[in-house]
Amino acid sequence: MAELLFSTEELSIVCPDIIGLASNVRFYKLAWNIQQLRIFEVSQLDDIPNEVNGGDHAAYGLKHLDDQTEFILIKNKGTQGYYYKRYKNLDYLLVCTDEDHLPNNEIITTIKALDCLSLCMSLEAPNAPEDLNFIQLL
Repeated sequence: MAELLFSTEELSIVCPDIIGLASNVRFYKLAWNIQQLRIFEVSQLDDIPNEVNGGDHAAYGLKHLDDQTEFILIKNKGTQGYYYKRYKNLDYLLVCTDEDHLPNNEIITTIKALDCLSLCMSLEAPNAPEDLNFIQLL
């Protein structure tokens, strides 16, 4: 019998925390509104590939100025479908990519208070194969 190269603990992959956002503003305008909070450094990223459907999704990087927690803001609808298909009704996804920090309630509360958002909610972790989209962000 072949010897295992990795233990099950080494192979366990945790999906990042995902927050769903609904808004009637364009993606760049939402990023601008978040920048105006003055608690994030916002930068445009290269488009993120969709591992399930193909296609690409626009993205911005967010870095919290106090605790350095990093997020990626992703446009849910891309060139060939949705990044997180289960939540088609949500326009944007805010993904915490920092394994050392979890998004604290203050950060979430501040984002929820934006006038341009109609909904801000924590989402369930995706199932296979959609989890590949989020695991690639870590």
